[in-house]
Amino acid sequence: MYPRSPALLAAFYHRQLQQDLIPFWDKAWDSEVGGVFTCFCNDGSRLLSTDKYVWSQGRFLWLLSHRMAMVDHGLLDGPRDALLEQARLTCGFLLQHALLDPPAAGCAFLLSREGEKKESIPGKGFHTSFYADCFVILGLAEYARVTGLSAPLEHAFALYRRTIADIEAGCVVSEPYPIPPRCISQSVPMILCDVSYGLAQACVALSDQRQMESLAESLGFARTILSVHYDQEQGLLHEIVPLDERDMDTLVARHVNPGHAIESMWFCGRTVAAAEAAGLLSAQEMEELGFRAARVVERSIAIGWDPEYGGLLRFCDREGGSPQGRLLDCPYERQLVDTWDAKLWWVHSEALYSTLFYYSSTGDSRFWNIHQLVADYIFSTFPNTDRQIGEWVQIRDRQGLPIERVMALPVKDPYHIMRDFLLILELLCTDR
Repeated sequence: MYPRSPALLAAFYHRQLQQDLIPFWDKAWDSEVGGVFTCFCNDGSRLLSTDKYVWSQGRFLWLLSHRMAMVDHGLLDGPRDALLEQARLTCGFLLQHALLDPPAAGCAFLLSREGEKKESIPGKGFHTSFYADCFVILGLAEYARVTGLSAPLEHAFALYRRTIADIEAGCVVSEPYPIPPRCISQSVPMILCDVSYGLAQACVALSDQRQMESLAESLGFARTILSVHYDQEQGLLHEIVPLDERDMDTLVARHVNPGHAIESMWFCGRTVAAAEAAGLLSAQEMEELGFRAARVVERSIAIGWDPEYGGLLRFCDREGGSPQGRLLDCPYERQLVDTWDAKLWWVHSEALYSTLFYYSSTGDSRFWNIHQLVADYIFSTFPNTDRQIGEWVQIRDRQGLPIERVMALPVKDPYHIMRDFLLILELLCTDR
């Protein structure tokens, strides 16, 4: 049973990490060339391919590095030396194989086990998603922060500047779900808010003078999210904003992405707090941005909650229920129509952390109550009942039953659940 007292949560999440999540993923390491195997079936019982999606490999480097830091602070058990060696191998694997040579920018999206570049979509080339670039930046920055090595940070900044230049030039590639034409997506400032914050934290650890510049950039992205994408009336985020207001009646404009909104809000809340402490914004602006972010978390869970079966829907309409609106006939719409009622691992783990984050920062008991609601659903639905395998059965249908279906990438994701549980454990231990 999920603990009913915040005082009992730290021990609960420590057990979840040490006994369930970490053992599964430690067996998935590729200890010969670096990285991690992620192409498992949904229940984790079979490895279907040894291909390596760079999106997941960058995330894995972040996890290895952050685990090292938590071992150093006594929050997790080791093995510290093994984590460091696997992180070193993974960093080297990414730098040697994922980065594309100029004039091409960014990273390859898909590699073989040994690092050979592969086209994930025939004819589209190797670089098909700036998200892969961003996750490599995050991994390199966290590795630099924890080890104190400057070389990975320089690689991270070089890749970040190329990514920003591409975005400013309008060259945003975002497969497998390209942003609809003549629209802007909340996902762009969202991931950049997280990435620039990660760079700022690495700069703090290495006494690098780019710290304030990176934090200011993160704040700029948070401001964009909480203004351009914020619905003042409903307290929701517009995931997609058409450049032409006449398209606000479309399916892509009307839909809500509860998981992205919930995750984005703790990115913003963390950045806003750090920026206020650094003197980059006033207490008044911090209060307003914090109010908006907390409201989005509460409203996104309320409107995304499935009244029939429980849990959070992958997508919903801004008035609740299945997404509605005029069609633009673009690839992005297909996921809204076909998978809106799926129950996904990452949406729910982000809700666990974000509700605790805002309970901790506001003291508002509503967030503790929402956290309990979400947790009761999660821990009765997602954990693998085969304890010999462990982890979660990550992809579920509306009723919470396992389904073998690709969502974004054909992988079992190592990132969201473990990252959120690591951050929850840190938050709880800091609040003691």
